[in-house]
Amino acid sequence: MNKESTVPAASGSINAGISSLVRSRQAAATAAQPSSTRQISLDDIDASPYQPPGRRAPTSDEVLSLADDLLARGQLMNIIVRPKGDRFELMGGERRFRAFQLNRQRVAPDRRAAWEAIRAEVRNASDAEAADIVAVENLQREQLTDLDEAFTYAQLMELHQFTQAKQLADHLKRPARTIQRLLQVHRAPDFIKAAMTSGLLVEAGEGDAATKTHRRLDKEHALVFLRLYEVFAKQREAALQREADDARDAVAGARAAVGGEACDEAKEAARKRLEKVQVVAERAAKRLVREAERRAEARVGGAIERALREDWSLRRVETFYKSLADASAPGGVPPAPSDRPTPAGSAERGVLFAEDGHRLVVHRDRLTSAGADEKARLAGVLRAALEQLQPEHAGSEVEAVSSVSADAA
Repeated sequence: MNKESTVPAASGSINAGISSLVRSRQAAATAAQPSSTRQISLDDIDASPYQPPGRRAPTSDEVLSLADDLLARGQLMNIIVRPKGDRFELMGGERRFRAFQLNRQRVAPDRRAAWEAIRAEVRNASDAEAADIVAVENLQREQLTDLDEAFTYAQLMELHQFTQAKQLADHLKRPARTIQRLLQVHRAPDFIKAAMTSGLLVEAGEGDAATKTHRRLDKEHALVFLRLYEVFAKQREAALQREADDARDAVAGARAAVGGEACDEAKEAARKRLEKVQVVAERAAKRLVREAERRAEARVGGAIERALREDWSLRRVETFYKSLADASAPGGVPPAPSDRPTPAGSAERGVLFAEDGHRLVVHRDRLTSAGADEKARLAGVLRAALEQLQPEHAGSEVEAVSSVSADAA
């Protein structure tokens, strides 16, 4: 069975659910307006916006294998497109389309004309129907990454205007918890997603057997670190919180002043003052959140790098989360040094710094061996500390920290 073959979906599986959904939508669309088959120039077809990021560029091996098969046997299955103005949008057959493009590039010039156009089934489809077709092709035939599957669910939630994961779960005959967890992954900040896709290049093994390998976060580890990030992102720097509170109080006072003015001229002047203080309040609120998120990213990013470097188990990540989450709660107490999850040999592996919300420990003897990313995170933590210590004179010190970080990198 070749790569273009479809496998019957098991009853009750996600494939069965999506297949049922797509068949019903396709049947309705076909009854309303039959599809047509025609040859379409490759240059007139655009990629689907509903294709998960990881599937927008199929791997070279996938495309090359299918391109060889097309050279030997020709096009056995149509691609599926929908009209978009004077062009067409690809809905099904991403790899076949890419294989045609590859063959057009590599065949002899006298054979190139045969690969300029591809046989396509043209269907009139709504955005939701187009997303369904892309989803069924990916979920039936490809082993999607967690991020790509999460992207697919998020697209279907939006296009079908579902407000709860259970609605999509009922639609797809899929456990609601599975969809809920993957939607959480989809909403994770970019640095956590990057740890799932690119990860960290580490040295595994010892001596002559040592090799370089990429370690990546899996879904379960990523969800725990996401919870830790959310805990830290709720923590507000005291000075910025006061600034935001003062700005909010100023808005309330200015709003009351507008209602207290009697004449039109005074009321208009009060409205202008209100607009100004509202702008200041919005900026203060955004700065408060942005700084909290930046600090949370620095802390959790460092923990993720350490977890990948030391190959933490899921249980160890959960223990690490609990120790810091408990310490960050109101009235929490940071774990004692002996209770912190530090494996044997971690010091030799060069952890540059550790931060638990109450204490920052920097190992200066490891600066020369630390990676550029870890140095940059340390610079961010130090910059925030300098701003708290000397807010009126922090500019020069902050620039110095940034300069040192850039030189070290």
